Amino acid sequence: RKNPVVQEFLESSPEHLLSRTVFQPHRPTKILVHGFMDNIIVGKWLFDMKDRFLDTMDCNVVVVDWRGGNVLPYSQATANCRVVGAEIALLVKTIERLLGTSQSSFHCVGHSLGAQICGYAGARLRSLGRISGLDPAGPLFYRMHPDVRLDPSDANFVDVIHSDASLPFFLLEGFGVDEMVGHLDFYPNNGNNQPGCQRYNFRKFVDQGGFIEGVRRLSSCDHIRSLDYYMESITRDMRCLPVAVSCPSWEQFEAGRCSRCDAMGSDCAVMGLYADRMKTSARGERMGRKLYLKTNDDHPFCLHQYQVAVQMSNTPKRAVWDAFGQLYLNMKGKFHVRLGKRPQDIRGGRRYMYYVTTREEVSDASELGLEWDNQDPEVDNRLFVHSVKLRPFDGFFKRGKKSIHHTLYCANNSYALPSGEEIFLRETDSCPEY
Repeated sequence: RKNPVVQEFLESSPEHLLSRTVFQPHRPTKILVHGFMDNIIVGKWLFDMKDRFLDTMDCNVVVVDWRGGNVLPYSQATANCRVVGAEIALLVKTIERLLGTSQSSFHCVGHSLGAQICGYAGARLRSLGRISGLDPAGPLFYRMHPDVRLDPSDANFVDVIHSDASLPFFLLEGFGVDEMVGHLDFYPNNGNNQPGCQRYNFRKFVDQGGFIEGVRRLSSCDHIRSLDYYMESITRDMRCLPVAVSCPSWEQFEAGRCSRCDAMGSDCAVMGLYADRMKTSARGERMGRKLYLKTNDDHPFCLHQYQVAVQMSNTPKRAVWDAFGQLYLNMKGKFHVRLGKRPQDIRGGRRYMYYVTTREEVSDASELGLEWDNQDPEVDNRLFVHSVKLRPFDGFFKRGKKSIHHTLYCANNSYALPSGEEIFLRETDSCPEY
């Protein structure tokens, strides 16, 4: 922060480090590393991220520019990654020896091949504090031995964002790696096909970042999205937390079957800068955790995420009943969302789980609306709803607020909800038996 604008070329020579550097040895250090065909001239993100870090915390920021070594052929660029990683490790060791800085205070943030470079640097150090791999490059690294790619042993904590994940034989479908390579591996939107990255958005890309940035995003928008997500997380005031949860598969996540994010905190984490605040960390585990979340298609990318549990009643008059149709959840002025991707069978006494996202936070809502659209004219079109439970993914992470595990809304058990109409459920601590 004492030198936020004028850059200093940091050298590993003793004379430079002991006499002329503005490096603050007792502050944490961020090392930013770009990837293939990128550099400090066209890679505007390097300086944007530098500014965000300095605005958020008092730290040193080292920007690594390895242009000239990251151009075609790609195979040579991947080989050069080892050299760049070795140079970064040498710099860290020299700073540690001459200025007394701990290796654990260094945090390497790398994009694409830059993530692999961070891994090479960490492999040469005893205890690099952290590596954040932003869509680590996949070609020539997928399923390789951990010695030649990023892996959890390269730092005390390795968090990874996969935004353009692809298998090796589907290179044209993505530049990133699909396999887990960190302690925490985040897969926003299942790790590929990021919202807002359609080619028809080229004009918007140009308007937002200029022609060069527009061309970059046209060719590799999904790959760059990991930078966008991480950049947005570098702030002291996160009004929306991009919480990701562990789940066996993306399909189960979308179906609302995974939302465990409670006091243990072992199955969820905040994607980005604050990933290291996971309550029960996966650090030290050889195999980490795979975490899913959804994002918005533009800035702000963070969405408020909820698990919705709809409990049906078993009324005395109709102990068993069936219906087929679509449920909708409504909060006036906030959102109107469909529950589930398609119409489904609804049966009395059963509970149905859904995953819902909203751009605005659903907070202090005293009531929710529930709509029913019957799509089987041959059966009774009425539903008997008992309650709706709303569980926010970020409830446990809230600061300055009481942790919110869930909010319960009760319906009138005796009221049958006809198709095409809406009932309102009121917030309460408990509901009558159903």
